[in-house]
Amino acid sequence: MTITSGSSKNTESRLVKNLSSGGFTVIETIIAILVFAIALLGGIAVYFNAARISTMAVHKKIATEVVNARMEELRGMDYAAFSSTYPPGFYDDTPASPTLTLKGIPATRSITVTYDTSKCPVSVHSLVKVSVTWTEANQASARPPVSLETCFAP
Repeated sequence: MTITSGSSKNTESRLVKNLSSGGFTVIETIIAILVFAIALLGGIAVYFNAARISTMAVHKKIATEVVNARMEELRGMDYAAFSSTYPPGFYDDTPASPTLTLKGIPATRSITVTYDTSKCPVSVHSLVKVSVTWTEANQASARPPVSLETCFAP
């Protein structure tokens, strides 16, 4: 019997050794999972922010193309026809059909005509500004407009 009790003490000491010397505890495993989850959530947030910024850049590029195309149309007009069609003032130049969109986001286009001798050297020159404004999805206020200015002269 002493042999049996001695062997059970050896078994108990081996069990205690095995438990204390290897593997992870439940707490260590939970902490590791939490650290991994926080890192994963941070990566997902960075991804969605980058996608949002990329979408805004695409919208700005399309708005720039719209502004440039409209300015080229205006430059192609005869000065007399231009000045009679667009005397100094503000004009909503958003096309009714088809509607102006930037990849599905509705936008507005405007033309502002002024006589500005600080930017145009001669007072008979018209300062023409074409702008496009839009509001990104999930944002309350409009983005700063994309604008292009030039001087028109007879």
